[in-house]
Amino acid sequence: ETDWRLMTILFASLAATAALRTRGLRMPAAERTAVSATASLPAILPAETFATFANPANWPDVLLFCSEAEMVGGDTLRKGAVIKEFAGVRPPLGASLTWETTVADPKRGVLELVALEYPGPAEDVELSIAIGSDGGSGSKVTIGASFVPDGPLGLVIGPALGIELALSAALLFPARLKPGGSSLKPVLAWSVLIPAWAAVSYGFFAAFG
Repeated sequence: ETDWRLMTILFASLAATAALRTRGLRMPAAERTAVSATASLPAILPAETFATFANPANWPDVLLFCSEAEMVGGDTLRKGAVIKEFAGVRPPLGASLTWETTVADPKRGVLELVALEYPGPAEDVELSIAIGSDGGSGSKVTIGASFVPDGPLGLVIGPALGIELALSAALLFPARLKPGGSSLKPVLAWSVLIPAWAAVSYGFFAAFG
């Protein structure tokens, strides 16, 4: 049932991407696009959840398209910290990008980053993670990304990020953060990750081929 639900999310996002072709690819100037997803993590305290996301070494376990991530000169995010990420399936299927941390507040459970180098048709790319209590003994995580599309190709970025965030929140967050949990990336390499990457790639061809 879980796999069915995840693949439904994947192909719904793919359909939205391909549908760009039928809308004429018109893009209002400087209109910001935002996508987000939320996960509930029972029995996992917000402080523990924050610590996991504040260490970029954990990103490949919790973000679908993150293959590698490393902070320059440390291991825990703080304001001004720079992170080098390889986004994709595995090198060379992907691209490198650089993030700078603008907010790292464990008391409020907030992480905010801006892309210094984004290898796609988008500008002013921001990533945000908000962590709080679920009202009981667990935590709730909302991860969001926003950007300004750069030309018609930029219209594909929103659905692509939507795929990543939805599947990450639905599957990877709980698997990694539960007590004794581990990454599901190796298990999902063929059943979810490769199809998701193919869906994003197909979106480009469907919209612009």
